[in-house]
Amino acid sequence: MDLSTLGKWIFYGGLGMATIGLLVWLAGRSGLPLGNLPGDIRIEREGGSFYFPIVTMIVISIVLSLLLNLIIRLFSKCSNFVHRLLPPLRKIEQEELGVPYRG
Repeated sequence: MDLSTLGKWIFYGGLGMATIGLLVWLAGRSGLPLGNLPGDIRIEREGGSFYFPIVTMIVISIVLSLLLNLIIRLFSKCSNFVHRLLPPLRKIEQEELGVPYRG
């Protein structure tokens, strides 16, 4: 992998992390009770505290699974449209180049 490709991956990864950070920030400001749902484990004692937001993690996991499933289905439909469009375009390209079409 060349440095240009690596740079693009790092850029898109940073852009994705910034987007996630923005969404978390907006969720915190919107008043959603994420992190304080019934079932989240919080133990506070004199020597320290322990916090395990199990229900919040399950809710976020379900929401992200549904969102990613929707995005994948959308791209799949777009991809099917493009794949149906490509063979005629390849045929035209190959006929222009004088190469017999084997589709």
